[in-house]
Formats: sequence, structure tokens, C-alpha cells
Amino acid sequence: MSAPPIPRRILVVDDDRAILQSCENILTDEGHEVQTAGHGFAGLELLKQHAFDLVLVDLKMPGMNGLEMLEAARRMKPELVVIIFTAFASIETAVEAIKAGAFNYVTKPFTSAELVTMVEKGLMRADLARQSLRMREEPPGVGVSDNMIWRSPEMEATLNTLRKAALSEANILITGESGTGKELAAKFVHSYSRRANRSFVAVDCAAIPDNLLESELFGYEKGAFTGADHKKRGLLELADGGTLLLDEIGEMSMNLQARLLRVLQERAFRRLGAEKMTSVNIRLVSSTNRDLEARVRQEQFRSDLLFRLNVVNVQMPPLRERQGDIAVLCQHFLEIHARNLGRTAIDLSPEALEVLEHYHWPGNVREVQNILERAVVLNESGVISLADLPDFLFETMEDHDQAAAGTAYKTVRASWIDSQGKQYFSELLIRHKGNVSSAAREAQISRKSFYQLMKKFDLEPKRKPLES
Repeated sequence: MSAPPIPRRILVVDDDRAILQSCENILTDEGHEVQTAGHGFAGLELLKQHAFDLVLVDLKMPGMNGLEMLEAARRMKPELVVIIFTAFASIETAVEAIKAGAFNYVTKPFTSAELVTMVEKGLMRADLARQSLRMREEPPGVGVSDNMIWRSPEMEATLNTLRKAALSEANILITGESGTGKELAAKFVHSYSRRANRSFVAVDCAAIPDNLLESELFGYEKGAFTGADHKKRGLLELADGGTLLLDEIGEMSMNLQARLLRVLQERAFRRLGAEKMTSVNIRLVSSTNRDLEARVRQEQFRSDLLFRLNVVNVQMPPLRERQGDIAVLCQHFLEIHARNLGRTAIDLSPEALEVLEHYHWPGNVREVQNILERAVVLNESGVISLADLPDFLFETMEDHDQAAAGTAYKTVRASWIDSQGKQYFSELLIRHKGNVSSAAREAQISRKSFYQLMKKFDLEPKRKPLES
């Protein structure tokens, strides 16, 4: 079954009611949502209230003509794609409209085919303009969402793949370990897609019991089962025209997999207890940390559904493979957690950053967020130091160079801590001008412990900085 047209929001502004009705009929038949206005002022009000993918404006209207509305609309939304209607076909008219920022013009009277063709071209331009705008708005190393931060080439390559896939209508399967940002990647796809102005609906298949997941997805009619005292629209309906994310789809039961496959094939479904089918137009993105091919072999996942879901597969890289991203992620989360706690800016000491950059991060970005939140809560000095980090970061740290040479793990760890500790406590003493009590407070250890460490590292209260 061929895919239905992508639903787009189109505004038509014309003082001729027959033209408005004709455009509405033609474009609605093409699957678009159309709103109309009888003059320029009403059109501008609608633009303030709603997001439109394309605007069609008559050149000659009383009160505010098409060129005046075009100029006002593009001041509000510079990337807006506008097509002009004109009954006065001439080079002068076309040049004037295009100089003012119009994408193109359609000459009255026009045929249905001419209108549809011009609208399709305009929507393609709108897609490219929106993607270009999003890319210009992204500073180097910063993603489109609060928690999607990157600098590494590995992550940039992944996001480039997502950008390319977004403009298609292909189903996308996002795979990767827990905490790698699969839901953020799905939102990234939605924001770059032609459905960006429509709903993004996410459902966690692992968090909802199977019997409830069915009613959540498909909805139900009043009286469909005990406790169904009213009709409820399901998430499939709520996502109509937009994007539906099925997170951790590998946990979905075989029964629900069969129902989902039918939806993808027929683009329609039946609410629980309903007699009639409900049509739906969604872009499906799925995610999982499971090996779905292995689950197919174990007869726990349908192979025909996997073929449908896995048109484009994007593997989210684990954090341990994203060299260079730790520092920007840490800074990002420090700012967020400090702001949430009403604290002033909090810095990260070089020693603490080195520990964080050597950790293997089994929990990925989510684990970074949790550890930095803990550090901010416990910190009093305004600088995250080694003392603010949990012990397991040191216990699991690996020194690859020495490990490759066959050095025992405990020896590597002890050597690393001794080296970093000597410089760390030396700099503390210098910063606090030899005041042991003040330095111990910043390190969040007792004066007795601090003196013991001074003895261990052969440090004096007023010792000069160590030469490295």
C-alpha cells in the first residue's frame, strides 16, 4: 500500500471566496490541513497563532495587498515560504514579488495540477529552509536539545545520518546502550522532519504492562472492558500527522507486535471495543538496547516487523567511544544542576576532569548527569574536586598504556593517585597560602587527614609549586 501524503499546514489568503474554497478542496484532497483568510490582516493574525509550512497569498487585495502581507509575514518569520497568486501575469509582477521574498507565483486562473505542483515545490523549499535554519542555530558542539551535547566526530557522523534520514518518511530504528540518548535522537529526527510542526509522542514499551500498553496505543471505546467508562484516544491517534517513538520496542509482546505490523501495513487500526477502523498517518521511530536479530532467532520478535522497522538503522555511539565529549557534557550538566539548586557557577578541577575522562561510563550520558548532580549537591567550594567524586570512579579507572605493558591494576591505580594527589594537595596549599584548615575545608576532609597526606607527599604548608 502506497504511503499517504505527508500532512502539512497551509494558509491561503485571498479576498475571493471561490478561490479560497477551491484551494481548500484541492489541497485537502492532497492530505494537507488548510486554513483560509479573506484579507491580509486576518492572515497575519493566523500566522501569529499557528505554525504553517507554506502560505499562498493573493497579490491584489483591499486594505493590505499581497506584497504588503508578504513583507510583514517574513519580518515575523524570515524562513517562511510564500507563493503569490496573481491575475496579472507579467515579468514586472513576478520580479516584484520575488524581490520581496516570494518563492514563486501562480497565475489565475490555475488548474488543480498547477496548484499542486507549485505547492509541492514550495514545501520542498520549506523543508530545506527549516533544516538550514536548524543547522545555523546549532553552535559548534551543541545539539538541538538540552541534553544532546557533542564535539566528537563520532557523534557528528551519527547526527549527520539522522539529519539525512529525517527528511524521508522511512521508519528508523535507533539502537544503542542504555543512556546513549536514543529518545533525544528520535526528537532530533522529528525536529528536522517535515512533521516538525506536528506532535511528537513517545511511549516506553518496557515501562507499561502489556495489557495496559495495548489500550494506551490503540485507545478504547466506552464499555470495551471493565472500568472503561469513557472513550479514550490512544497514542497512535495523538501522534497522527506527527512522529511516534516506540522506546525499547524489543520488550513488546508478540501479540502487540502483530497488531503494530497491521497498523504499518494498513495505516489504520481499531480501538478496543470499536467496530470501525481509524486511519492514521504517522512517522514511526523505534529504539532498543536489545539485539533484535537475536530475539528473532529466539522467536521473541517478529522478523516481518523487524524488516518494517529497520529501514534506516542508526547506532548511537557509547560515551566511551566519543572522545572529547566528556568535558563539554560535564560543563553542561554542572550549569544545569547549579541553576536548579540556585547555586552560582561551579567549576571542575583539572584533576577531577582527568578522572572523569578516564572512566569507562557503562551508564553513558545518563550516568554523567547523575554523577555531576551528586557532585554539585555535595560541593561547597564552588570547584568540583577529587573529593566530590564517588570512590568507584577511581576503583574502575584504567590506565591503558601501563596495562598494555602488563602492570598490575592496583599498581597502576596507586601510581596514578599518588601522582595526581601530590600535585592536587600542593596546589591546594598554594591557593590557600599555606592555611591547612582552609585547604582541608575545600578538599572536604579533616585537618588530621590533610596533615597525613602532607606527610605522605612530603609537602610543607608554604611550599612553592612543584615543577612538573
